[in-house]
Amino acid sequence: MTMMKIKRSLQTVATVALAGLALACPSSDEAKKIGVVLPLSGEDVTYGESIREGLELGLDEVNARSEVPVQFTIDVQDSKSSPEGAAEAYRVAASEAIAVIGGATSPEALALAPLADSDQKVLLSPTASSPELSRVSQWFYRIFPSSEAEAVAMSRFLNDKTWLQPEVAVALIADEPYGRGAADSLGEVLDGGFDAEVTFPAGTADLTAQIDEVLAAFPQRDDPEKARVVFVAARGGDLFRAISGLRTAGFNANHHWVFATSALASPFVMSNLGVDANRVFFAQGAFDVESEEEPMKSFVAAYELRYGRKPDLYAAHGYDAIHVLGQASIEAPNVQFPSDILTGMRSISNYQGATGNIQFRESGDVQKFARMFYVDDGEIVDYQEWEEERQKERADRMRELQRRQEELNRRLNAVEN
Repeated sequence: MTMMKIKRSLQTVATVALAGLALACPSSDEAKKIGVVLPLSGEDVTYGESIREGLELGLDEVNARSEVPVQFTIDVQDSKSSPEGAAEAYRVAASEAIAVIGGATSPEALALAPLADSDQKVLLSPTASSPELSRVSQWFYRIFPSSEAEAVAMSRFLNDKTWLQPEVAVALIADEPYGRGAADSLGEVLDGGFDAEVTFPAGTADLTAQIDEVLAAFPQRDDPEKARVVFVAARGGDLFRAISGLRTAGFNANHHWVFATSALASPFVMSNLGVDANRVFFAQGAFDVESEEEPMKSFVAAYELRYGRKPDLYAAHGYDAIHVLGQASIEAPNVQFPSDILTGMRSISNYQGATGNIQFRESGDVQKFARMFYVDDGEIVDYQEWEEERQKERADRMRELQRRQEELNRRLNAVEN
């Protein structure tokens, strides 16, 4: 073989090798797929639909940001509101994806976390809150506060309000990861814990027997000077049926208080409960669609323009989820492989989302604090804001009374002189 032929052969080999390398290493210019697994049918469909709307709105904004180094596409698959369905949907959504958004509920997130860990892909849950998810995998993150944060807010509230300090506190618990996690978290920090715990299988249609057991845990003599508290640790239909059953059984006197998980804020639960939701307390991360602060103000305006109504808490978390992955792509030195997204997630610090400041602990949990809310005349009210407004009104009245008294004294002095 002549030197010229050898040179040409080497050039051909080099060209083929480089072509193969280009196929093995995707270009940073090509769009990156994000798999999405949400409950778009079944009992949890309202969560999934809201999250999807927020996510799709956020996707357009992320792709429009000049500092985001790549374009993203999403592949949305239906979990059918079950852990088994979520696992099946994940296999399709995660294929060739650089990251996955999924695990809208705690049972689904617990089913998906081992799969993402095996695939070594970031799994970002928008709304799962079970304490079991903390440190479940280095690849798992969530932007919804853990049930432990909600429990701390509720225990402080119960302990600080003398009119709420319970004579007896009972937990009514759906026997699934979300319900057990919420009840365990509150029981650990509540002074004295629960006096009784009543569990029921998730999906139980008739809770009459369990509610009778709850009411039997209270003293026979109902003292109106002493608070009676029931904490319903459930979500979706279980939460609706439990609270509705308590109201039907007569647990609605002025000193009868129902506390619930943040799942109460779901449009499905609120619309089904109707007036039975009134005077129910719950804790969740700060969320105010009337806020004038950014980026919440812009998010609400864009959501209303696109969908013709105000967003709920779950839409806001879907919106933030895709924005967080966009921010991770900015923080990462490259966006070629799933491991690059992990590097970017670990670098996120004080990112301001619609749901508040977002920063992650080593456990994958978001660093957020919960606030107390309650339902009044069918509307969810931030209790802290309501209390501050009442205090301001009382202070204003006192100042007005003082002003009138001073004016009266001035006139009396003028008459005497």
